[in-house]
Amino acid sequence: MLKQANKVARLEPREWLDLRSLTQYAAVSERTIREWIVREGLPASRIRKKIYVSRTKFDAWFDAHTIRPESLNLDIFMKELLEGI
Repeated sequence: MLKQANKVARLEPREWLDLRSLTQYAAVSERTIREWIVREGLPASRIRKKIYVSRTKFDAWFDAHTIRPESLNLDIFMKELLEGI
């Protein structure tokens, strides 16, 4: 029994995540994930009716959106925030 428990603990995380799993991984809603796919270019694959995202591609895509201090302009931030309301 202990050998089986050790095997489970050593399992690698899944590479392909469905939307439900990705929402948990990214801590955002499914609606946000769908908007990222459609509007922001998040790479995704559809098999029949199910959408999958590669964890590796998601991480790279997310890292590419890192905010740099010089790009933080409070006026632009507030404008974007208000446009989203």
